Amino acid sequence: MQNMKSAFKSIVIFLIGVLAGVVGHKYAGKKKFRGTGGTVIKKSTDIKSLLEPNTIFGIDLSSYSGDVNWKSVRANENVKYVIVRATMGTDRLDYQFNAHWKELIKLGFVRGAYHYYRPGENLEQQFENYRKSVDLRKGDMRPILDIENSGDLTQNQVLAIVSKWRTLCRRRWGINPIVYTYLNFYKQNLINEVDPADLWLASYTKNSLKKSGLACTVHQFSDAIAIKGLRERVDGNMFFGDSADFQQLCFN
Repeated sequence: MQNMKSAFKSIVIFLIGVLAGVVGHKYAGKKKFRGTGGTVIKKSTDIKSLLEPNTIFGIDLSSYSGDVNWKSVRANENVKYVIVRATMGTDRLDYQFNAHWKELIKLGFVRGAYHYYRPGENLEQQFENYRKSVDLRKGDMRPILDIENSGDLTQNQVLAIVSKWRTLCRRRWGINPIVYTYLNFYKQNLINEVDPADLWLASYTKNSLKKSGLACTVHQFSDAIAIKGLRERVDGNMFFGDSADFQQLCFN
């Protein structure tokens, strides 16, 4: 009887392990909610209370945000620009990018597209993936590089990546890219190496950006913004300046 109990216990443990593996595989690569430091905004009317004076609000999202009713989002007068993930690494395309990109221009949004940089993959091939996938037009935001994971790279290697990406953007479009990263990553790897006019920093803790003494052109201040038309909460951003200033972020 004891042996039977032990055998049964082993089978149960094995089945639990298999089930955990299946579930883990199913959700592998899913974006985890990062909202521990973000401000949860449940009503669109609450957004203005979080913005600093003379700033412009916009959102960014990827396929992790689920399906979007862009007409409902467009009805929200607070949302002035939308940034979507386009590409990742050397060969990945966000599966919702093309649909988002077309809807955004059709509805008159100022739109931006970012590339998520993967440190273990070839830089030139990553740039080519973005270049061939994103049709940037007059009025769109400048190309955006999202670099937030250094992997095994040294600080000098991270700096070289951003410098090379800038060179490739200038060669292709004649303009500097916007560089997105987290505040701590910037301080550890890119401090004073990106022009504040090209810098988009994420920092969710209240007053953390102000206390850092660092300047940027866009501040991602929350990852928990609820907007009608969006199934999931998304990132909220404020651009420092007025509509005329905002044009420096765009193709003219």
